Amino acid sequence: MYQTLSYIALLSGFVPFVLLVFKAKGTKGCLKAPIVPFVFLTAISSMYELIATTMLKINTSYWFQLYSLLEFSTILYFFNNINKNKLFNAGSFVILTIIYIISFFYWNSSNALNALTINNSSLTFYVMISLILWIKALFKENDVDNLWKHPDYYFVSAFALYYFSTAFLFLMSNNLFKSEDYFLDFWILNIIATIIFRVLLSVGVWKMK
Repeated sequence: MYQTLSYIALLSGFVPFVLLVFKAKGTKGCLKAPIVPFVFLTAISSMYELIATTMLKINTSYWFQLYSLLEFSTILYFFNNINKNKLFNAGSFVILTIIYIISFFYWNSSNALNALTINNSSLTFYVMISLILWIKALFKENDVDNLWKHPDYYFVSAFALYYFSTAFLFLMSNNLFKSEDYFLDFWILNIIATIIFRVLLSVGVWKMK
């Protein structure tokens, strides 16, 4: 079951990219959407993990640290474009960059979990505040009735559901890692959350005009 879910999660990472390419044939404007860099990152991540991690068994510690940088960069880009609070955007960039630099002091080639936890926790907090600001802007613009037709609704929901549901897992990762059985059980939750996240991401791309 674990391997099956893992492959589903990896393959689902290509779906948003394929949909984006399909949508771009109708209008090039889709490629200017703020979610595009993250869609590309998701496809690259799935490709790397499928080939380098799963097939070639390459050490994942280096990739996790690089991915954390690319992840917060693309998510910042997305929320900076849908939330127009310049002070918050600038402050978030500075804080997340400093936290990422600090995470290197807790990273080593044999175990990237500490650094991953630090970066994931700060990103979860950032997503939470960005979600509140986005909802506040929706009510202010009186655009709540059109949420189901709004691609950003699916993107924001995807980020919120994934980071909120996996926050506890990453915070407890070091303790869980000591027991392989418990770690696998909890990691399955991460895989399921990843699948749901990428399904919502795919729906959002499909809704793009």
